[in-house]
Amino acid sequence: MTTVTAGNALMARAHLAGLLARGFAYPDEAFRQSLLSGEFAGGVGESCRQLGFRDRMAGLEAAVADVAGRDAYGLAGEHTHLFARNVLCPMNEASYLGAGGLASVRDIADVASLYNVFGYKVAPQAKELADSLPVELEFLGVLFAKQAYALEQGWKDRAKLCEAARATFVKEHLAAWLPRFAERVRKNARLGFYPALAGLAESLLSLEVIHLLHRPDDGPS
Repeated sequence: MTTVTAGNALMARAHLAGLLARGFAYPDEAFRQSLLSGEFAGGVGESCRQLGFRDRMAGLEAAVADVAGRDAYGLAGEHTHLFARNVLCPMNEASYLGAGGLASVRDIADVASLYNVFGYKVAPQAKELADSLPVELEFLGVLFAKQAYALEQGWKDRAKLCEAARATFVKEHLAAWLPRFAERVRKNARLGFYPALAGLAESLLSLEVIHLLHRPDDGPS
């Protein structure tokens, strides 16, 4: 029997967050090939197995098979349909907080400052804003990975810092808008791929909320 350590569980969450970030980004040729080859679904499935919700993969597997059976290039059109052009499902945090104007600028600056603390920067050539879903999911993965590494090295204070930052980031950012985003995706999608991704993102977020509500005060887990 394989023992799942705290570090392994954190790395499984880091891997899943990174794959979800990749899945929500615009589907370039490399991503389409990873869908057709089964690499993407396989990676997500392994992370889900380690996290104990492998059964939630069924929707994604069926959606990937549907995309591959049609034409993987059609996924680009679906991405544009949902997240660009008329923007049925805005993919950035500020669109869901309802403040607008300077408040939205402050929200983006707030999340960007948290990124800077951990040395995470959005590439200058990237099209995504700091509060976009792919960027926020990737940062969540970075926090998981940094905490796992700190635990491996025996750096308890650094591990606590990563977990505290994750709690703040989940509560004040992802949890504040991802469920509403996911609902819009389910309402407007024509293919099953993005609703399946959104459901997995919600599952990861729920796992985080449960974990952070019950985490012990004397250290990370």
